[in-house]
Formats: sequence, structure tokens, C-alpha cells
Amino acid sequence: MDLAPGTPGLPWRYPYQKDAPRQREVLRPLVSIRLLGRDISTGVLALVDSGSEHILAAPWLVADAKVELDHPRYETDLGIGGGTPAFKFADLRLRLQYPGGQDSQFIEWEADPTSAA
Repeated sequence: MDLAPGTPGLPWRYPYQKDAPRQREVLRPLVSIRLLGRDISTGVLALVDSGSEHILAAPWLVADAKVELDHPRYETDLGIGGGTPAFKFADLRLRLQYPGGQDSQFIEWEADPTSAA
């Protein structure tokens, strides 16, 4: 893992935030991340799911980072929400932004193969 210069050391604490509009208030552990492929993606809020074996990213975010999916590391179907959509997995870096910090404050690492739906 690479900590950017001027970034406070770990541990970091992230507040739970309101998730997308729901019929009731739902607080979730959301963190600010960026994907790094041949380019760096727009910063987005990501849901932390510590029980997940995969990092799943929206196709538009993967495209924004210019991640090559023509020759993925592997492809598989995953059981999600009662269905089994197909996913392509690729190598990239993941950047976790410091909570409430500047864009220049982050920790970055090589993620296990990451997927776009």
C-alpha cells in the first residue's frame, strides 16, 4: 500500500452516510474512492461490504478509468439479488481518499481483480 505524502496515517474513521433515497432513512458505510487503470476515475462514494470477496464497479466508472476489459483476467457469473449476472474481472489500482481530506490525501494499492458488470 502506498500512502500519499501529507496524508495522515491509519487508522481512518468514516461516518455512516445516508444512502440513495429510500422509503426510510438508511445509513451505510460509504467511502470516497477512485479507480486507476490507464487513467484515474472520477471520485465516487463506494459501499463497504467487508464480507464480499469481490470489488464490483459500475461499467461507466471502469470506462472512466480506462480499464481494458477486452481481455479480462477472468469472467464469471455471480449470484446477486436473485440473479446471476456475468462479470469481467481486470487488474487495477484502488485509491481510498482520506475522510474529509483533499484529493491529494489517499492510500492506494493494487486491488485483486476488479469487475465491471
